Amino acid sequence: MKCPECGFEGPKPAFRYLYSLGLDTPFSLRQCPKCGTWLAVNDLKEEVAKTVPPKEPSPIIKTAGIIEDEMKEVAKELMGEDA
Repeated sequence: MKCPECGFEGPKPAFRYLYSLGLDTPFSLRQCPKCGTWLAVNDLKEEVAKTVPPKEPSPIIKTAGIIEDEMKEVAKELMGEDA
């Protein structure tokens, strides 16, 4: 995979897993280890679908229920559904 922001390339596990974008999507939210950019990743194709602006505080601190609504919108966009 390759980060579109800084150009870092590495295997999917090199990008820190942050959150699943939904049980019914192939996408997860990961973080570039070099620049920290949040990335929506297609886990089946192992490629970056888009960058995602980070939310404060990070999803590591927030509960899954709070960040879930924010990430549902990203998943809908990636899956081609109207938000």
